[in-house]
Amino acid sequence: MKLVLRAAVAVLAMSAAMPASAAIIFDYNTGILTVDGNTTVGDSTTISFNGFSPNSPVIPGLTGDLTLVFQGLSGNNYTFTYRIANTSGSPIDAARVTAFGFDDITPNATLLGSSVTGTYGTVSSGSLPGNIDLEFCAKNGQNNNCSGSSGGPGVGQTGSGNLTIAFSGSNPSITLSGMYVRWQGIDSTQLGITGGSAIGTPTPPSVPEPASWAMMLMGFTAVGFAVRRRRKTLIPQAA
Repeated sequence: MKLVLRAAVAVLAMSAAMPASAAIIFDYNTGILTVDGNTTVGDSTTISFNGFSPNSPVIPGLTGDLTLVFQGLSGNNYTFTYRIANTSGSPIDAARVTAFGFDDITPNATLLGSSVTGTYGTVSSGSLPGNIDLEFCAKNGQNNNCSGSSGGPGVGQTGSGNLTIAFSGSNPSITLSGMYVRWQGIDSTQLGITGGSAIGTPTPPSVPEPASWAMMLMGFTAVGFAVRRRRKTLIPQAA
């Protein structure tokens, strides 16, 4: 019984150490990321994404993650740090994440005053393949579109920096929807992708959530205790 109690205490401690549901909320069903009055500095969300092109609906091995960490408000501007990881694997051996952005920000953001530093150095708006128009994107190169450039993390690499989204007035909450990333430098001869480029959209990760891990641990502990107790009862008692 003591073993079970110790395990329960450990699980509770683990649950307490895990962050509560993030106040930056991304809903994979709607594709909407919300930052509101419950969001505090340091709150974060990680969004996983895939890759596809018009002639290859889903490109195997093309994957990545974007993590946004809220840093606070500066006047009317929302500030974040970002970290983008290119987690692609076989058969992908060459691809870069050259831009990321959103097709709608509510209320409307203004590019004047918005900025990005680090891996990406330009904020812009514009189109992606497939008649996709982004209201806001972070990229390298000129600021007249969202098509990306030669920069961005390659396979197995990460990029990071600071992101400021500016607004003309004060807003207690904002939503960012229609997230896309721009892939370039893909081996087009190997995968048959025209121009060696693609776009990516959010795709739910397949790993269990922290709460699921806690429940699994508790279940394994209970099974282990039951097996241990049964072994004791099967051992013949000395006369």
